[in-house]
Amino acid sequence: MDCEIASYHVGSFDYLADEGVHLAAVDVPTEKFRLPNGEAVEMKYTGAQLGYPALETSSVRLVVQVPVMLMSSRCHLRGLSRSQLVARGEEATEKGGYFIVKGSEKGLGEELDSRSVVMVI
Repeated sequence: MDCEIASYHVGSFDYLADEGVHLAAVDVPTEKFRLPNGEAVEMKYTGAQLGYPALETSSVRLVVQVPVMLMSSRCHLRGLSRSQLVARGEEATEKGGYFIVKGSEKGLGEELDSRSVVMVI
């Protein structure tokens, strides 16, 4: 990126995608219960990952869909030159740091008060 205006948001999303989702999953406590037949069962998450955008296949079990932040490590536009961005119908100076949800741009902002409310704008 030429300018680091969106780098904080992109870096934060990259951390979530690369490490945060996995760390959150393994931090979930083990769930212990008994089946109707009396057998004791323990369930524990051993990991999770935020994959790259792909066509759905029968070999992958999709648990949740997460929007991809523009210019993050999961975005197909990252690393393209200005001319390549323009050829794909994007702005030559695209910085990313926001999401496209159902065709609309969505950004995140935090209201800095005692409630620490995160707003989707």
